[in-house]
Amino acid sequence: MPADFFNRLLGIVSHAAVIYREGEPWRVSSDQSHVVFTWITDFMRAFRMHAFYVIAGYFFAASAQSHGAASALRTRLVRLGVPLVFVGATINGAMNAMSTYARLPDSIGEYVLRGSWLGPLWFIGNLIVYCALWTLIDARQRRLPVPMQPKPIHLALAMGAVAVGSALLSAVGNRVYASTFAFVTFPQLYEFAPYFVLGAFVQARRAWLVELVRLPRAAIVFAGAYVVVLVAESLDLEARSYTLMLALRMFERLALALTILGLFRGITSPSRWVKRLTVAAYTVYVLHAPVVVAMYVVLEPLRLGMAATFTVICVTTLVVTVAVHEGIVARVPLAALLLNGAPRKRAKVVGAASPR
Repeated sequence: MPADFFNRLLGIVSHAAVIYREGEPWRVSSDQSHVVFTWITDFMRAFRMHAFYVIAGYFFAASAQSHGAASALRTRLVRLGVPLVFVGATINGAMNAMSTYARLPDSIGEYVLRGSWLGPLWFIGNLIVYCALWTLIDARQRRLPVPMQPKPIHLALAMGAVAVGSALLSAVGNRVYASTFAFVTFPQLYEFAPYFVLGAFVQARRAWLVELVRLPRAAIVFAGAYVVVLVAESLDLEARSYTLMLALRMFERLALALTILGLFRGITSPSRWVKRLTVAAYTVYVLHAPVVVAMYVVLEPLRLGMAATFTVICVTTLVVTVAVHEGIVARVPLAALLLNGAPRKRAKVVGAASPR
């Protein structure tokens, strides 16, 4: 789906922008910064992973319905796990070696157990956990006595449950364990679990998803949530109730994610180039961060300026990763397995969604 590719493309923009973000060193960071790049990264963080996990939950539940939960999980373990291990053990190692602010541990054991090898692919490890857990409840949740056609109150309750669930899981879970272990990044595992559940839940009740992303309703809900968060911040609600403030922010981010997804709902016939790029979306994402880091290392001594370097990094990263997909991954079965988790025939199918 086009939304999937554009979400991946935003990953390139986000990781290129964070290099020039104010006051927050990334793997590589420039001694120059500008507030525009801070705005870009803040905006991306407000919805990108939230939207991703809603989509991911939807597509895993769809696979479970079509092929059975156990079969869907086996497929996902290969689809997600093989690229994670391969890229993490090889290409991410090169990226870490080029990184200035990677903060790597001294021993290989710590490097693995503390998740330093994951790099920006932390989300794949968490997604594996979500898929495994969802197989335990998929059949049961499909039998829940939930109306197939939701009323506004049902939509509000669903969104509220996601926001409150995310806030409570984060508040409680981070007190228990708030680090990365091997391939699981626990703070984000708590935060995004309800978003995955929402996507999986509405897959069996598609009218719910249609209504949740319907414009302009979704935009109005987001605008209202944004105003509420602004008022709560002005009243310093966070000092009195951190969890409540977090729940309001989670609701706002969910509303924004649904609004963004709603923008793509009407795209039923994407252009040919969008279809081709969508097929390459998984390759683009697993490879883009090392390419961004390498491009910065090459370009920074040239002092082209922030805007020019940022633009060259984004364009070159997209071109290189898509070229790798079309020239290697789509043609060589072993490369398809290592980078996409499945041997791939020369694709006739276009517009396929990236793995979930």
